[in-house]
Amino acid sequence: MEEPTGFLDDLLRTPVRNISSQSLLCLPLDRPVGETVRLMQNDNRGAVLGTDEGRLAGSFTERDVMLRIDHNNPSWHEAPLGTLMSEKPVRLSGDATLGKALQLMQQG
Repeated sequence: MEEPTGFLDDLLRTPVRNISSQSLLCLPLDRPVGETVRLMQNDNRGAVLGTDEGRLAGSFTERDVMLRIDHNNPSWHEAPLGTLMSEKPVRLSGDATLGKALQLMQQG
């Protein structure tokens, strides 16, 4: 793989703390997914964090809405957030680069 240059190089070296000015939305694991999705739509958010007694437990993203929800099941909106979110998130410091974050996301 070639080394990035110019704009891309600068972007990949950007600390993750500089990427978003929007505050994080943290919701309890028992929050219904339907309510979570409405909050995401209303606030124009692509993701929320699931918390258990104030501690990070996972994330729920637009991708989870598309892939983890059985939209044929009419009661999907009642499912607790904790049952459909991605668990065991990797936590980065604000000094970590966007390149490092993307690398970890690619690894799954």
